[in-house]
Amino acid sequence: MYEEGDKEEANEEVKNSTGEYGFEKSNPIPVNGIAGEHYYLSKLRCPEGKSFFFHRKGSCGTAPDMDMVDEFELLCRKKEHHYELYLDRYHLVPSQRPPQGLSMSSPAGVGSTDRIADFDKWTFDDMRKNDRLKHQDLRFEGERYLAESDYDKAFRCFDRSVKLEREDTKSWRGKGIAALHLDKYATAKECFDRSAEGLKRDWKLKGMAYYFMGEEEKARTCIERALKDDPNDPGVMFLKGMILKGEEEADGMGNKTKAIKRHNLRTPDMGIHEIEQLCRKDR
Repeated sequence: MYEEGDKEEANEEVKNSTGEYGFEKSNPIPVNGIAGEHYYLSKLRCPEGKSFFFHRKGSCGTAPDMDMVDEFELLCRKKEHHYELYLDRYHLVPSQRPPQGLSMSSPAGVGSTDRIADFDKWTFDDMRKNDRLKHQDLRFEGERYLAESDYDKAFRCFDRSVKLEREDTKSWRGKGIAALHLDKYATAKECFDRSAEGLKRDWKLKGMAYYFMGEEEKARTCIERALKDDPNDPGVMFLKGMILKGEEEADGMGNKTKAIKRHNLRTPDMGIHEIEQLCRKDR
């Protein structure tokens, strides 16, 4: 899911940070995206080893690296321990270090990356049984599996997610990306049909589905629409080259814009290298 060349040193703290790690805005915990916030917090344990339930209180400015900082409120299962933590959400390499006094284990916590009114009145079991939060958990889990290239598990997570929330464009996109990797092109196209109205980049992904289905005229139409939305997307340029003139031309068109963009951690997407690999693998 990440672009080659977008490597980031595996520091446990944000560069130039000060103050107590995780507990102060000036030293937020680096994580990889909104799904990364959820995954990190779900692994935390209180001093007694119990998992937390949590919600995002809101954004509170920027970190020393100028990335957005989010504030989260956490309560342990029995509400004996209460914390407020600060997370720096857009790092390619997330921290594996817990704040002082806490520990980490396999994911068992539950929570929301949105604000929950009257959070202190909720219980761990309330959040565990809430369908909206179940859907969010499944989408984030699917995004994590996409990042790990486990496309079968990602597909199953997104499939369950859209059954709970039919209008979630991000889950439809994630399911479609997993379907492309699993050679389920018709399914991928159907998924991108559901998400293209809400997410512009899905014209690119829909074009890929048509390309692999052998419907090059429809693929070309989608790619042209994608270029209107973003004429500098290297993945779209590569696909246009593949459709028009084959691999050699695609290399030239993709490389012209390859350095312009970094991978967007805000929502699942496919970058130039992932698209190249899909186009070139034996079929």
